[in-house]
Amino acid sequence: MNKNFSNNVKNILLFSREEAGRLHNTTVGVEHILLGMIRDSNSKASAVIHRLGVNLKALKLDIDEELFKDGRYISENQMVIDKSVENLLRLSLLESMNLNSGQTDTEHLLLAMLKNKDSAAARILENHRLDYNKVYDFLLKEKGIDRPVHAPRMGAGFTEDEEDD
Repeated sequence: MNKNFSNNVKNILLFSREEAGRLHNTTVGVEHILLGMIRDSNSKASAVIHRLGVNLKALKLDIDEELFKDGRYISENQMVIDKSVENLLRLSLLESMNLNSGQTDTEHLLLAMLKNKDSAAARILENHRLDYNKVYDFLLKEKGIDRPVHAPRMGAGFTEDEEDD
């Protein structure tokens, strides 16, 4: 699974652990991944968020406010990775394939993050007027695709007869 992820994604995963410790959290979640994206100003996701008009400092403050726990700094060795991060990574692979990308990068993480409407990260991003369709359309335009490609669907896309076979 690692071979499909860019070095930028690997860096963001490292940053997310540091962000969790800074906020005194014992679990690394999707929101920490978002903080890692914002922290890496060279990441495509950070650039997309900024180019779509989101104030990165205000976004970071909102996430910090949501996640900060009173207490002491948590060592990275004491943290666990939340299952939601594993799901995010899986979804980002699908987003990468859907956009015909050779590698899964930070913009695919961002799309996967926005896909899960139940997460605090998606809610905070939507409060900053950023949603899946807006990011997806932006990425398509950057690739020179005028007509939006349909977003990935769940399942393999077989008809009921094909599934029975």
